Amino acid sequence: MRRHLLSATCVAVGATCTIAQTWQPGYGPPTQQGLGFDGSIFAWATFDSGAGNELYAGGNFGNAGGTPANHLVRRTATGWAEVGGGLTVGGGGVYAMRVYDDGSGPALYVAGKFTAAGGTPFQSIARWDGIGWSDVGGGLTRNSGAVGDVYDLEVFDDGSGPGLYVTGRFDLAGQTAVVNLARWRAGTWSDVGGGYLGALGGCCPYSLHVHDDGNGPALFVAGEAGIVGGMLAVNGIARWNGTSWQALGNGFTGGPFNFGAAMATYDDGNGPQLFVGGDFAQADGVTVNHVASWNGSNWQALGSGLAGTAFPYGGNGLVAFDDGSGTKLYVTGLFETAGNATSASIARWNGASWESLAGGVQDSSFTSAGVMHVFDDGQGPQLFVGGFFQIAGGMHANNLAVWAARRPSLQADGGLLSLATGGTLGYQVHFGAQAGGQLWGLLGSIDGNDPGTPIPGGLLPLNAPILTLQVGVLGTQGDATTALALPAGSSPSLVGVVADLAAITVAFPLQITVSNPATFWLRP
Repeated sequence: MRRHLLSATCVAVGATCTIAQTWQPGYGPPTQQGLGFDGSIFAWATFDSGAGNELYAGGNFGNAGGTPANHLVRRTATGWAEVGGGLTVGGGGVYAMRVYDDGSGPALYVAGKFTAAGGTPFQSIARWDGIGWSDVGGGLTRNSGAVGDVYDLEVFDDGSGPGLYVTGRFDLAGQTAVVNLARWRAGTWSDVGGGYLGALGGCCPYSLHVHDDGNGPALFVAGEAGIVGGMLAVNGIARWNGTSWQALGNGFTGGPFNFGAAMATYDDGNGPQLFVGGDFAQADGVTVNHVASWNGSNWQALGSGLAGTAFPYGGNGLVAFDDGSGTKLYVTGLFETAGNATSASIARWNGASWESLAGGVQDSSFTSAGVMHVFDDGQGPQLFVGGFFQIAGGMHANNLAVWAARRPSLQADGGLLSLATGGTLGYQVHFGAQAGGQLWGLLGSIDGNDPGTPIPGGLLPLNAPILTLQVGVLGTQGDATTALALPAGSSPSLVGVVADLAAITVAFPLQITVSNPATFWLRP
């Protein structure tokens, strides 16, 4: 019955596109032979333990790409591999990672909320040197005796040498009394300017970022409204220059909680500025809607900001990245629109306006893109995105999606269609200039894409029966666009239907090139 719901209409054939910025295939759930995760990724890092740079992912998950994993993995040539026996989290997870040299050589510091790493007891922070785990000064705890919660790590030189700064919810760093903020340097913990005490139950600064706003390098600390240094009131963000605290105007207001979260430095054409996302509507009285920039003296809006959900939020992640179309600021959180761009949970700011990332990421219920990290696996830089989602640009992406300048061949504008309102879902076909002028077809299946169907020269990632939805001729650059139309008022019994698509090109004598699979869902 699903076969009759969709009609394929060629919107434009021959669209030129020399390179595509797209969501990458191959990161779906393990059952689909992908590299997805069964839980959340909260932290990323790049670390060289002697074999070259490798990508590390930490969070609260038990399986990564079909590999059993205890909350911490590294990416190898053959997939994900567990690191040092993993972590014992007891309801927590890995929340932050940072490479730092405390004088004994570079190591990966792993922090969050956990009680052991590789079976050895630790208090929410441990040091991984590529061979084994070691203690970090007794770790972070609370006065109650419980392990602390570490939300972020950053390396900052306050003039006395680089130190590893740690923030979260804790009262003791080793045996040193602190207030949610501490520094590790030369094998010793120390207090940082009296710390940061949030107004909501004594919690919490959430993130750290080093930036020079024109007043010299400083450590910016974002979190709840509260008190820094025991006396200075701040609204969601403060600046530590190594000797004293400063507020950034009147800070953040207008939201339910008014906290700052993710931060990044980005040059939008007016010089490097500090960009902050979180739960706030105004920054020092300027309407900004959950994301804003600081130029050293004033806050500014990024267009009309973020919107579209009950509690819009732009604080899951911010990062500057060049996918081949220029360096832009990527923002994740809880939103459906960024300015005039429809892009669920992730969008990018080009310095003047917001842009969609193929409609963003989707789930059948709750959706949120999370932390991001730029990593080059030898094929060019890619943006790795964790979160709570199952679809990215129409492709399976179980809590992990990757955005880069590649040619995955089939790219969707989005992954969901509504039975009630109907609509059109666009697709772009990218095969490259070598396929220019070839015949192409869009094929579909209602029976999945694993294990697929053998065809001459390879495997079609669709299971029989297979329908031909569109045929045409590729443009000179091997590109085309098409769309699937869903009538409004379709049967509610079809909610949850999943269909898989793939594109092929045909050259003569018989030579078939197959794209990645793309997926869409039908929702109420």
